[in-house]
Amino acid sequence: MSKLSLSAAFVVIGSVLVACSGSDASSDGAPTASDDESLSVTANEVLTDDELEGGQTITGDDVQAFLATKNSYLATYETGGKRAADVIVDAAQAHQINPVYLLARIQGESSLIQSGSSRGLSTATGCACPDGHGCARASAGFSGQVQCTASLTRAYLDELDQNGETRAGIKVGKATRTLDPSSVTPKNRATAALYTYTPWVGKNSSGCGSSRSNGATLLRNILTHYEAQF
Repeated sequence: MSKLSLSAAFVVIGSVLVACSGSDASSDGAPTASDDESLSVTANEVLTDDELEGGQTITGDDVQAFLATKNSYLATYETGGKRAADVIVDAAQAHQINPVYLLARIQGESSLIQSGSSRGLSTATGCACPDGHGCARASAGFSGQVQCTASLTRAYLDELDQNGETRAGIKVGKATRTLDPSSVTPKNRATAALYTYTPWVGKNSSGCGSSRSNGATLLRNILTHYEAQF
């Protein structure tokens, strides 16, 4: 993997590697948008650490009410005697991950939050579900998917704290190549963990990314819309 210095935007013509300058955030550093807008996301800081690890006061009833406003199939879904809302909050609290992040992840991967259909339930978060293959048995089903995402995201954060990098070799402050291909330099743990989970910038970042994938920047858009409703 190429280790590139990122002081400004550049393009390597041969491999079309585009570096993200990180200058496309709103003036206060936090993206804003209404529910029908797409944001231009700063690819080097897609999420803050608090957006990934916060939200620990959110309850199952809070999430249930949110799902009801979206007319979500999950508003009436139960598994193992638990509401989908409680599955999400329990996993979030067990691994100290923001439940709003899990909601955004579910919507980005399967559209279940804003769909009245059960389609995508077994692959709700795309966790341990490689393209062209089924999900790993341990992460199969809605509950397994949510648990997989929460635990894996926590593992990435713990790896950063203990080793300075994730299992994919992604570090804070160090350039890394995504599959777009782009070169990004994560500014914080949350962004490094996010690119470990989703190694695409996607189409919502100006100056880098690819229209071939929604990528990490789609999740930023969804999260911004959702967090305003809690």
